[in-house]
Amino acid sequence: MTRRRAPFSARTALTIPALGLAVLLQAGCGATPPSRFYVLPAPPTATATAPTVPASYPALRLLPVRLPDYLSRPAMAIRQDDSEIRYLDTTRWAEPLDDGVTRALGQALIERLGDRRVYRSGLGNGIVTADALPLRVEVLRFDNAPDGSAVLEARWQLGNAPWQRGRYITPAAGSERSGAVAALAATLGQLADAIIASPIPAAKP
Repeated sequence: MTRRRAPFSARTALTIPALGLAVLLQAGCGATPPSRFYVLPAPPTATATAPTVPASYPALRLLPVRLPDYLSRPAMAIRQDDSEIRYLDTTRWAEPLDDGVTRALGQALIERLGDRRVYRSGLGNGIVTADALPLRVEVLRFDNAPDGSAVLEARWQLGNAPWQRGRYITPAAGSERSGAVAALAATLGQLADAIIASPIPAAKP
């Protein structure tokens, strides 16, 4: 006996929902945006309010900047409130952030002091003078708020002088992520100004 096939309309009614679900799943898989990668640009040049650098200002030896552990991820960090951090999984740093911060801060110091008074591997003239003051910098906070504004909290020590501490805030220019990254770099320029304006330890007799 020959089995009768179900009417075409009935088979279609069964397969259309399955096809629709497959299309929706494919669309959902393709909705994830590609990752974007950023580096810190050179901080802005010194402004008219920046401290005047005397000719006798000593050479500095910038040591690698230390960052808190929450900034060790490649994903950019957004500070939701005092205790919550949100990471942007598709917005990432293209280099380890501690290297990027050291590089950008070194660029800011070189722009203000000249490349013969700032020493760091890959920056300055690479020849460390015996009287160069070691500059230690520890970052306590370096992230963006949800509106893109950047906040930097750091402390630093010149030679054997007492540790200094500062907090710097820069609004983002526009809503693009590049504006938020530029705001972070600008806070490093503010930090460079504060370092130069801080007391120089007395020379050893």
